[in-house]
Amino acid sequence: MITLLTNADILINLTDIDGLFDKDPRVNQNALMIKDVKKITKKITQAAGSIPGALGKGGMTSKIEAAKKLTSAGIPMIIANGKTPEILPAITEGKEHGTFFYPKNVKITGRKRWIGYSIKPRGSVIIDNGAAAAILQKGKSLLAGGITEVKKNFEQGSPLTILNADNKIIGTGLSNYSSDDILKIMGLQSADIAKKLGCKTKAEVIHRNNMTITKTD
Repeated sequence: MITLLTNADILINLTDIDGLFDKDPRVNQNALMIKDVKKITKKITQAAGSIPGALGKGGMTSKIEAAKKLTSAGIPMIIANGKTPEILPAITEGKEHGTFFYPKNVKITGRKRWIGYSIKPRGSVIIDNGAAAAILQKGKSLLAGGITEVKKNFEQGSPLTILNADNKIIGTGLSNYSSDDILKIMGLQSADIAKKLGCKTKAEVIHRNNMTITKTD
C-alpha cells in the first residue's frame, strides 16, 4: 500500500529465502527457484501457498498478493533474501537476485490506484459476459444494461467491486447510483433510465474514469 501511495518505482521485498520457489526449498532439496514472473498464474499462486513464512503467518502467499496489486498497477516487485550481504546495492546495480515480477506495460494514475487498491468497497455488482468484455477488452464504462445483480446496500458515490458472471472480481469503481436505484434500472438501456427514475440521470453506472481494472489473469 505504501508503494502505491508514494508512486514508488519498485518494491523490494526482503525475506528469509532467496525468492519464489516451486516448492519450499527448506524441506525440498529439488526445489527450483522461479527467477522471473511475467504473469501471476494459478500455478504461481499454488507454489506460493506451499511456502509458509518463518513465523507461520502469511508467508509467500501474502507476498504474491502484494505482487498482484503492484504489477497490475504498473509497478515491478522483487522478492529476495534479506540475509544476503549487500543485497540492496546488488539489486539496484542490476545484478540478478531473487524473483522479479514484471509489471503491466502501463502505469496507472494515483487516483486509479486509490480507487483500485486503497478504498474499501461498500458493495458489489455482478455483470453479464457482454458487459465484462466491453470493460476488459474495449475500455468501456459500466452501463445499467449489463448489470444482473446488486449486493449490499450503498449510497451514490460509493466504491463497488465489479464481478463477472462467474463471480470473479474484475475491478473496482465509484458508483453514480445508489444500490436502490441500480436495482430499479439494471438491465435497462441508458435512454430508459431517466424515465424509470423520474429525474435527470447519467448514462454510466460506473464511468471508465472512475474505474480500475484489478483482474490479473
